[in-house]
Formats: sequence, C-alpha cells, structure tokens
Amino acid sequence: MDNTTFNLEVGRVISNALDSAGISTRQLSAYSGIANTTLNRKLAGGSSFTINELNRIASVVQMTASDILRNADSRAA
Repeated sequence: MDNTTFNLEVGRVISNALDSAGISTRQLSAYSGIANTTLNRKLAGGSSFTINELNRIASVVQMTASDILRNADSRAA
C-alpha cells in the first residue's frame, strides 16, 4: 500500500472517531493544538500525521495512536 492510501485511511479512522464522539474538527484543533488548516489537510490525506499529533488526537477521541494506525492498516488492506 502506498503512503497516500494509508494517509487517507488514517484520516477516515480519525474522522469516524470524531463523529462517534460528537467532536468537530475545530474542537479537535483546539484540544490538540494542531492548526485547523493543517488538521483538515491531514484528515484529507494530504500529508502524514506525526506520532506526536496522533497521540494528541488519540487522547481527545479516547483511543491510542496504535489503535488509529491499526484500524487504518486493516481498512487499507
């Protein structure tokens, strides 16, 4: 699988977690300290999240960074 496909799946996993938790991307931006424009670009698969960013996002949606990556990997397979 290529990086673009994986980045898209990571974004989808995070977006689904946000929907389930009733959290908007603006709220996630505020809670995680990731600029809203950067967050939206990365959610759309435009670039990869750093491990630090994934850890901050995971804590907001009550997951682990490993959960996010594992779910993205299984979706992309």
